[in-house]
Amino acid sequence: MKRVFLLITILFLSGNIFPQPANPQNPLPPSQGTGIANCTIDMNQIPDPGLKTALTQIQEKVSQINSYALDKTSINTTSQGILENKDIQCFKRPNLFYDKSTNIKHVVPFLQNSVNYYVVDGEYLWQYIQNAPGSGKLIFKKATNIPKDKMEQFVKLHEQPKVMKYNLGQMVLAGRSELDIIDSGVILNPFYQCDITTLKLEQEDGQAWMITAKPKKLIPGANLFRFTIGKKDGILQKLEHINKEGNADTAEIFTNIQINPTFPQNQFTFKPPKGVEVKDLTAEVIQTMQKQESQK
Repeated sequence: MKRVFLLITILFLSGNIFPQPANPQNPLPPSQGTGIANCTIDMNQIPDPGLKTALTQIQEKVSQINSYALDKTSINTTSQGILENKDIQCFKRPNLFYDKSTNIKHVVPFLQNSVNYYVVDGEYLWQYIQNAPGSGKLIFKKATNIPKDKMEQFVKLHEQPKVMKYNLGQMVLAGRSELDIIDSGVILNPFYQCDITTLKLEQEDGQAWMITAKPKKLIPGANLFRFTIGKKDGILQKLEHINKEGNADTAEIFTNIQINPTFPQNQFTFKPPKGVEVKDLTAEVIQTMQKQESQK
């Protein structure tokens, strides 16, 4: 699923992760988010009685979830190679979120073994990036435009932690749904990016439903979504993006699922490491969103 996380990564890779605020004299005021909405589907659009029964049960089960913890494995097959991420996720309603994401495999060498943390405390989405030790020297060796006497400074800058924050409420006011901002959207409302009229119950057994649907808007590499949803709890177990050849280019697999666990008080708080500068990129992300919308 496309999310603000993708936009953040693009900014990082392009070297624009630390732009100056668009209007530093008038920073955006803090604003709270509204929370992740429950999965709700207009059943009048669902003619298949078997599918209607499945969706009704999924909605009922998900509405009883106030918190969860799980592990996620993401595998993306590209023309350059395979990307693999391992995530540890926690969520608590209305919109508290924690995700530790480790790049296990990556086609960009310096991103291999890098670790990102995403924390939503109800007001801000915090992102913490820690590139892998040794990745700075790897980039430096391949670079042709950096003086050799600048290597130590370059490596230190590349490998030091980076912290960004994004005001949740302001992004919502600008038109970005929290379902896109917070990765929990796909768990609690799996069909929000789907054309509901194309939902189809492909397979069912005693353990799970397999449901497919077309995306509402064009998503590269995703002509079709395929969902595997557990009958016990209504939780998504696997999400696949099916390309036009019928292959799953992207797969997200969810395991070790805990429903309504209790979390420690500090699970969804983020304190920037001492000495690390925090960049508020809310205005830049909103500007990029508005530019993308104007180009449609």
